[in-house]
Amino acid sequence: MTSKTRLLSIFLVSGFFLFLDRLLKYLSLHDWSTIHLVNRFLGWQPSLNAGLAFSLPMPAMITVVLTIPIIIVIIYLFFKNLHHFPLNFSLLMIALGALSNLFDRVVYRHTVDYFLVLTAILNIADVMITAGFILYLIGKKEQTDCYSE
Repeated sequence: MTSKTRLLSIFLVSGFFLFLDRLLKYLSLHDWSTIHLVNRFLGWQPSLNAGLAFSLPMPAMITVVLTIPIIIVIIYLFFKNLHHFPLNFSLLMIALGALSNLFDRVVYRHTVDYFLVLTAILNIADVMITAGFILYLIGKKEQTDCYSE
């Protein structure tokens, strides 16, 4: 697979998750605003989260101001690792997830969460950020292991 094909594929996959997150956020605010639980630990539970991850309290403006330079660093790392597919994918997932939540904070002053999983209410952007970070750590470890052999 060529570099251009790989880049296109990670943009398509990451873009799909971003689109799905934005769609579900819209639906949770407008059409699907009622709670539907499979059980007490899993289901659809729309919620506005004024805090950071795990609902840690933080004013929206401070979160916005801190998020912007973080996204800039992630974009820089993306272009620095342009030919390393796993790192590109992980960084793009983090950046797009952060951008989706940043949009919510600017427009709604909260992030829009909708999935209840155990005791947390989260959204696909949160999953993108978390999965991207885990994939980034794995990619960096593999990159380091390649250089040490």
